[in-house]
Amino acid sequence: MDIYQALSGLSYSLFSAFLTIALVGLFILAVIGLVVVFFYSYEWLTEQIDKLY
Repeated sequence: MDIYQALSGLSYSLFSAFLTIALVGLFILAVIGLVVVFFYSYEWLTEQIDKLY
């Protein structure tokens, strides 16, 4: 029973670590996506302003 408890604890810790890594990865991807979108929209806005003036 001790081996089973150790295995279940190990799998739980591995699962929580994987979940944490996945959440951090998703957060980093979201931040990168926001930065890219902001950068491209900024470029587009400057182009529009250049056309106006």
